[in-house]
Amino acid sequence: MAQTLFCELGIESPVDTRQEAETDLQRGSELTVYITDKQSKSGKVTLALQPSHLPKQSWEDIIADGQTPYNGVVRRILDSGVLVDIGYDSLCFLPNSHLPNNSATDNFRLGQHLTVYAVQKRVTTGRVSLALERRPRPLDCPWKTYPATDHDDPALLKRQSTLKAGDMITVYPICKDLSNGRVYLSMKKREAPILSVWDLSADGQTAYPARVVSVHGKDCTMDLGADMRGLLTRSSAPMEGYKELEIGETVQVYIIRRNSGTGSLTLSLTPWPFRKVSVAETFADFQRDNLKVYDGEVYCIQHGHIFLDIGSEVGAVMPDTVPLPSACQIGDHIRVTISHHDPRRGRFCVMPADLLASQEGRGPAEYEDGKQAAKCIPVAFEANRAVLEDLEDDAMKKESSQLSGPSAGPDPPNAKGRLQEVVQKETKQVLKRGDIVYTVRRDGELFSAEVRLKEQLLSLMPTFSDTFQGDARRTKVQAEHSAAQEALRTLRVGK
Repeated sequence: MAQTLFCELGIESPVDTRQEAETDLQRGSELTVYITDKQSKSGKVTLALQPSHLPKQSWEDIIADGQTPYNGVVRRILDSGVLVDIGYDSLCFLPNSHLPNNSATDNFRLGQHLTVYAVQKRVTTGRVSLALERRPRPLDCPWKTYPATDHDDPALLKRQSTLKAGDMITVYPICKDLSNGRVYLSMKKREAPILSVWDLSADGQTAYPARVVSVHGKDCTMDLGADMRGLLTRSSAPMEGYKELEIGETVQVYIIRRNSGTGSLTLSLTPWPFRKVSVAETFADFQRDNLKVYDGEVYCIQHGHIFLDIGSEVGAVMPDTVPLPSACQIGDHIRVTISHHDPRRGRFCVMPADLLASQEGRGPAEYEDGKQAAKCIPVAFEANRAVLEDLEDDAMKKESSQLSGPSAGPDPPNAKGRLQEVVQKETKQVLKRGDIVYTVRRDGELFSAEVRLKEQLLSLMPTFSDTFQGDARRTKVQAEHSAAQEALRTLRVGK
């Protein structure tokens, strides 16, 4: 039976019995290991003593169109489905709902090879959902609709249980989730119009009635009657006074955080000790005093970052590479100052007050453009942004000024995936790994890549007969995306 070893720094390494017997592993042994899987949500990394036959590819390269086939191997069987290795840096999930008899244990065994199709990618969790059957047409819509179960209406529950494919029904959109690209529907018309998530007060003291939609351990997804649902987090709450909630139950909740980018809500059953400051008030304080010190309370540590509550409706984040007096833990208090607002994360980027107090050249806050100014989002001060970027990527010592011309600008997201879609549409072929060939070279701390089409497919797409060279980038993945973007640019111009 395979056993699990724990290496220094808390990294988990599953090793089978044969490897363990041959290696004669003991506590304190020094090993050469290979990263085989990383979990975006938990930050856990899985190791192996033997390298994979092929290098792992990036999660960003997975095409979730329901038509691109992937050869996979079953790595783990769960009660809810199976985890499948399709040659990328994260294991993908094949749920029971896509399996015969809705049972993974009856259909698969560990190590079994199978062909699967990616049907959904979740940016926030890094999870990829798979299916065994190929979709009749590509999944080109970013929003997928799912009927919501009306737990408080027995008649609707009975009707929903009898629905079958092809039935025509009247539905009402009740919620959208930016994190997983879903729109939730109901067969029951709401008595009052759905509110915008931005119309809710995230001051931590305004109570809202909310209905439990789903339960995840201690945490619950809640419906507040708005166009987005909220997450009731109780994972770190003490067991004293803890009460389990059931689906359909209505309770009183308070909004303690709201992401300024996605609008996602963090909820609590108890009011905050003081009124949370609105994002507009936080920006106004920053404009008046950009050295203001906040008492930040750590509420989460994952993905290489420390997440803090600074008394604002918008949370704060800083890299875990910042120099702190001691190891950081949930519940710790850290004195921080705001560096800038990150619209991608929907949070304020902060740094320890002692670190940024020594920075000079902090001038008056400016605003980006008319649209951003209306949202009161100030531009980051360049001195503070440079400090933050250095800490987030302390392995990269070159200044961004070393990259000139087109290489200085960011590439559009997932250029490799979009290039594969263009080639697949032009050649009318289902592409497999290796049909589009990337060659990467390293020059010091920078990477450059070129991309070409496999010779057997050139006759189907003569416009892709050349090799396209991308700009220098800081990572291998970014270099490959730059080459793909150059190919996309040229192929579209040539049409």
